[in-house]
Amino acid sequence: MSLNLGQTIDTRLLGAKRGQVEGNKYASLWVAQLADGTNTDTAGLEVMKVSCEYSLIDAIRGLGDAFPIDVRLGVQMRSGAGGKVGLHAVTVDRAVKPASVSGAKS
Repeated sequence: MSLNLGQTIDTRLLGAKRGQVEGNKYASLWVAQLADGTNTDTAGLEVMKVSCEYSLIDAIRGLGDAFPIDVRLGVQMRSGAGGKVGLHAVTVDRAVKPASVSGAKS
């Protein structure tokens, strides 16, 4: 099985965190999308955690200090708990167009 490195996601990045526990490094991103109304138990923004490369945090710092920020993430599929697929971010850049999460009404 080969992973397609060409997959990208445009999203709103809320924050990022990395750490180390007993010598194991980890890093995570928190991203958001506007709830689309199909799930009546959700309103506003759906906030999700995405694992990422430890070094990606430095790249995110290079994008500036104003959060949230619209980004384009390069992602890979990874096997998660119970064989479920999970996304793992490997690259980050400013988004070409703003992520669709504002939902503001005029």
